[in-house]
Amino acid sequence: MALLSSPRKQTVPLATGDEKPSLWKRTAQPPFTKRVFFCSVVVENPEDGSEFPPDLQDFVAQFGDPLDLDDDLAGPNSSTASISDTSQYGNEPYTRKRLPSAPAPPPSFNDPSRPDQSIVPLAVPNPSSRSVALADVINELVATERSYVKRLRILRDEYAKPLREYSRTKDTLIIPPYEAKVLFGNIDQLLPVNEAFLEDLETMLVPDGQQLVGGVGDVALKHFKDLKGFECYRQYYAKREEAQSIFEKEIRKGGQLATFIDRIKYATADARNRVGLRELLMEPVQRIPRYTLLFREMVKQMDAADPQRPKLVEADEHASRIAQAVPDEQTKRAAMWYCFSTTIEDFPANLVSNSRKFIDCIDVDDVLMHDRFSEAVDVTPGGTVGGILHCSLLLFDDKLVILKRPSSERGVRALTGLEELEKSTKAQPFAPGLKKSGIQYKGTVDLTEVVSTDIGGADLHVFLEVPPINDSERWSGRPFRAYSVVHPPSPVNLDPRRSEADKKRFLDNLWTAQARYRTRSGQSVVVATEEQQVESQKGRLQIAKTYFNIYQRTAFLQEQKKTKIVVQIDPLGSADPIPFGVQGPPYVLIRVQPIEGELCRYSVTYHNPNESSSDDDNHGEEDIVQLSRVPERIVQTSNSYVWAVQLPHRQSLGARHAYCQCPLEGGDIRPRRDIA
Repeated sequence: MALLSSPRKQTVPLATGDEKPSLWKRTAQPPFTKRVFFCSVVVENPEDGSEFPPDLQDFVAQFGDPLDLDDDLAGPNSSTASISDTSQYGNEPYTRKRLPSAPAPPPSFNDPSRPDQSIVPLAVPNPSSRSVALADVINELVATERSYVKRLRILRDEYAKPLREYSRTKDTLIIPPYEAKVLFGNIDQLLPVNEAFLEDLETMLVPDGQQLVGGVGDVALKHFKDLKGFECYRQYYAKREEAQSIFEKEIRKGGQLATFIDRIKYATADARNRVGLRELLMEPVQRIPRYTLLFREMVKQMDAADPQRPKLVEADEHASRIAQAVPDEQTKRAAMWYCFSTTIEDFPANLVSNSRKFIDCIDVDDVLMHDRFSEAVDVTPGGTVGGILHCSLLLFDDKLVILKRPSSERGVRALTGLEELEKSTKAQPFAPGLKKSGIQYKGTVDLTEVVSTDIGGADLHVFLEVPPINDSERWSGRPFRAYSVVHPPSPVNLDPRRSEADKKRFLDNLWTAQARYRTRSGQSVVVATEEQQVESQKGRLQIAKTYFNIYQRTAFLQEQKKTKIVVQIDPLGSADPIPFGVQGPPYVLIRVQPIEGELCRYSVTYHNPNESSSDDDNHGEEDIVQLSRVPERIVQTSNSYVWAVQLPHRQSLGARHAYCQCPLEGGDIRPRRDIA
């Protein structure tokens, strides 16, 4: 293989620290190519503990902003074409807080005999109109929750349990067994959820209680998002119409139920809880909307900088989705798999999994081009090999699925039923009744084996390290794919802005999913750099963004899908070389040793799989670099060495594909393609 240049000759000037990072601003619209690098950062811990020393934490924190692993990615109907990178709450290894010794367990507040006066209302140390109003709302939340839990206990213990028990035999039957079961729904699941919520709320009000459970935002977010306790209310809501019908029917019978209700109602000594069964059955229906009102009132009374404010906003979003009976993730995922398996011909059953998350989809035209890696494809005059294939891509959190659309009349969301699924509401639920639509399955690729490049406009280039193989020559093999975003049945480029926005959304989702892939087992966290201009060729800017997965050594050695760029941070300079086993070394290995004076020793070793050389490890640059410049220097090194191996390959497919670069995942050393 002829090489245009040797990696040994690539040099990157030593950063002096005076120049500013060359961050790309979208103020103008010059031609550009945007790609990403995926890099593993292995931090050798000299203290051999679970925490990094503070100075090492500060250094690693410079590598980028953490991605929030809990945030959903922007889907096809998202109003924005980009993904907002938000802070990763409580999950940063390089900013880990030292945990205090375990405190004594708080007293239990679930005892129904415990008097209400045992909890002191929230006090305001420096009263102001807003702080007093906020404390009042918090106290109202706790007081109403306490009352609500009491009524749930009455509903379960005084009504549900006896009526269900009586329904077991004809001699004691008041209402039939099925009616007794449906009438009270899953009340046995609701009560423990609210008891736990009340316990944390009351713990929050005792002296030093917020050190145990946090503020009101922490408590609300814990139970609505982290524990997902209130998700069981969806099941209660789903049966309310049938339960209401049963209640009305049994009351109209004028039988024993009305007598039983009155006897229980007036047996209680607490006049405040002297309510009938009809009212008690509605309490859970009304409670979740009540939370949203209280959360929003608290948000109004909080300062914009209050750390509890965004947590309450997020908890309110979760509560609102439950109150509006929006289908939960498990239900939506089951409906999504039904759509795919029913409408897509030859859709493989092994793709269906509750743990696999669907992220995005897009319709593209696959412009067939001559590819040196696909020798079976013959080139026709003009540089194409038979025109255009109508294609759709399904993006999951670990796979990319390639589909063949039957024509350009309808898009993948319409063909698979996703469009109707997204429109379904409580009033108009999704009605299964789909059939094969002509769309065909053409292969699956692991996300770690997909490399994509944004070349501007509606176009993107994709390189598949292990392309799918099937019985169709035009769909089989072909590592290199040139895609253009389309919106069937509209002609190509009818709405260029929409096409470019959809392409950007899909690529951002793809890149973020690839970065998150190595965090799924909890072995690393991921941070992202800003977009950075790395070079300019023929008037076209080369833009790069880098995702860093931060590991400790043991966790990295357990990683099955290692990146092709690895940075080893060795504070003492005495760490053993990283063993890479049968997978072989990465294409770029960068070793960083911090030294005095905010500097570090920066050395590079590269491995070129395209070089038939017995010397697998070739030393490149060795420099002294300022610590603050290391992240930017890594990007420049990746760009220099990863693109060092070039393969001239000229094609012609018109102005729209006048230029193409297709990197491999993590910055693989692969040919750069200059298309004239």
